[in-house]
Amino acid sequence: MKVTTSPRSFLVKEVNNLYYEVRTMRTLLKAGVEMMGWGNEHDQFNQGHGWLMAGMGFFWLVVIALVIVLIVRVSDRNPSRSVHHGRHEAERAFAPVGPRVESAREIIDRRLANGEMSGEQYAEARRLLEG
Repeated sequence: MKVTTSPRSFLVKEVNNLYYEVRTMRTLLKAGVEMMGWGNEHDQFNQGHGWLMAGMGFFWLVVIALVIVLIVRVSDRNPSRSVHHGRHEAERAFAPVGPRVESAREIIDRRLANGEMSGEQYAEARRLLEG
């Protein structure tokens, strides 16, 4: 005769096993922490060593941030690498990235200056553009 267990009883057994394992792990972890001397009142943070470590980490974060800012500022001042050399700082911050697209007015101005169109053609093109 085969004995079958219901899914509910199986789940109850599994939950009980997990609870026992977690309880055992907590006990072992607590014993290990106490054995290492971390769980008592003489731990590193109470002696001030933890605050020194946190302060040292903050110090290095500030140093790294300053180095990054310095590198960005120095590379931005190099005129050979700057696309918008000679512009005001605020204009450079909002300048578009990539090739600049000429407006229709700039195109006809350039074509007139290069002699590609006559004055009559230029006047006609301006009249069409201005509507």
